[in-house]
Amino acid sequence: MKRMKQIFLWKNKKFLDFFYYSLTALVVSWIFFYCVGGPEFSFDIPLRYIDADELSFLAIAKMAAQKQWIPFTDLFSPYLGAPGTLDMGDFPISDYTHLILMKIISFFSQSPSFIYNTFYFITFILVAWTCAFALRKFHISRFFAFPLGIIYTFMPYHYTRYEHIFLCGYYMVPLMTMILIWGCSCKPLFFKYHAMTKKMQWDFTSKKASFAIITLMIAGGCGVYYCFFFLWLMMGAGISGWIYRKSRYHFYSGITSCAICVSCVFLGNFSYIHYKIQNGSNPQVARRTHGESEIWTLKLSQMLLPQENHRIKAFSTIKNKYKPMIYCEGVNEYLGVIPSLGFIVLLGFFLFGKRFNLTGRLGNLTFISILYATTGGFSVLFALFINPQIRSHNRISIFIAFFVILAIGSFLQYFLRKGKLNGKISAMTLASLLIFSIYDQTTPYTSISQLQNKSNYESDASFVHQIETLYPQSKILQLPYMSFPERTYEHLRGFIHSQNLYWSFGSMRGRKDDLEYKRLSTKPISLKSIEDAGFDGIWIYRRMYQYYGYDITKFQPSEEELKKQLYLELGILPMTNRDNSLAYYPLKSNKTREKP
Repeated sequence: MKRMKQIFLWKNKKFLDFFYYSLTALVVSWIFFYCVGGPEFSFDIPLRYIDADELSFLAIAKMAAQKQWIPFTDLFSPYLGAPGTLDMGDFPISDYTHLILMKIISFFSQSPSFIYNTFYFITFILVAWTCAFALRKFHISRFFAFPLGIIYTFMPYHYTRYEHIFLCGYYMVPLMTMILIWGCSCKPLFFKYHAMTKKMQWDFTSKKASFAIITLMIAGGCGVYYCFFFLWLMMGAGISGWIYRKSRYHFYSGITSCAICVSCVFLGNFSYIHYKIQNGSNPQVARRTHGESEIWTLKLSQMLLPQENHRIKAFSTIKNKYKPMIYCEGVNEYLGVIPSLGFIVLLGFFLFGKRFNLTGRLGNLTFISILYATTGGFSVLFALFINPQIRSHNRISIFIAFFVILAIGSFLQYFLRKGKLNGKISAMTLASLLIFSIYDQTTPYTSISQLQNKSNYESDASFVHQIETLYPQSKILQLPYMSFPERTYEHLRGFIHSQNLYWSFGSMRGRKDDLEYKRLSTKPISLKSIEDAGFDGIWIYRRMYQYYGYDITKFQPSEEELKKQLYLELGILPMTNRDNSLAYYPLKSNKTREKP
């Protein structure tokens, strides 16, 4: 009878978990489509379609979807870098977990926008689920864990990183935090006490150890930034456990966790290392300086001040008064009103609370994060003396956000255990917390930007399809010349919308194909040289001459010079898109349009 009762309770708990996870997914989906995507949202139209990094990630989504690409190899495309091909081997991308997820999504549609938006939408659900799961593991009731998971997934960090889509995939942060907290628990993570020898010995078979290994294997493919922050925090947790627990095995466990994480990141970068050995290093790609670590740093003011265009006018006014000296991607790290209060309380627990209860450990991790990532912190010294490749230290704010969410869950659970939250009060507290936080952390939806995105996206698609229909398999020289990567990605518009056209943009800066592309674009341009190189047409993006003016015309022909030369030599008017920002000139005589 007792056994039957245990089975019934176990099945009942599993059913409740399934119900709460399903309900969370539905609530997250509703909030997403109402507050983030809006009524005009379409999986086939990007939420942002301007001259920013989302164009590069749309191209990455397209490359990941191609049948020839398999995980753990370099991203490449035969349609970029003409007359050669693009191989991303010079640029380290260790996000194999994200790329595999994109690959799976591509089985349903090859559209880059569909893959991009679907991945983005899925990250909201995954973040809410992993946050709730982590909170449940620290004995926080479902009643609090799942709403707090929803609050965490709608941090402003999430939807202001749309153009850096892989940063939105922070769903492993709650699980990595579990490992960090276990790093200072009573029992060392990868050790157990042997009764016979009366000594500690390695143990990788426990549930916690196995969970940690699997978590770090997946997290190793979720971007180098989150793994790097984990290493810093894990070393802090290991040293803290060594000092306060008076046990070196906590430190050994921390080192082991870091080694597993580094190995998984190495696995993601294996193809990059192999390419570098075969082709030599390329110092012109992914160049960083320690000064960037001083700029792209964590600022507490930006975490605590409201975001721009806040729903509450008084909050928006406060934000408008704040004029930072330098604008960067961390300008909207806002935690939210309630998490901000929790953040301040958490720092108080670090200063005055117990070291080894849950809130004390979270306070320690928060302080370590600030010590490393804040302006002028250890991050700058790391960049100066060791390696400047990690520069955007403001991104550690999403770790701090989870520390705060977990602390809030712990506070609520404490009051619940003490009987200070009865059924009605608890329900009202929960509902108020969730509704106000979503209202506070999301900005009012405007349909104007979405309609503009749709118009621009469809205009480019129509123009590219027109070229593709009239001149299939063409190789196209894109002017003005722009180096790739990490300057501007406007020229990727053609690749995103085409199926069988070959584009000159996309050859790696400093490599042979890039030098040839640059030579053909230098004034005075020679149409004969361009045709001899195998190109069938010239694509001109007119807005780039307005954006980059002198940088372009000091060694390339201006837009007016190009227009006059092409008209005199070809005797035709170009094909243009709806707003005349794009122009295309076919070169081959058998492909030219009628003279005007």
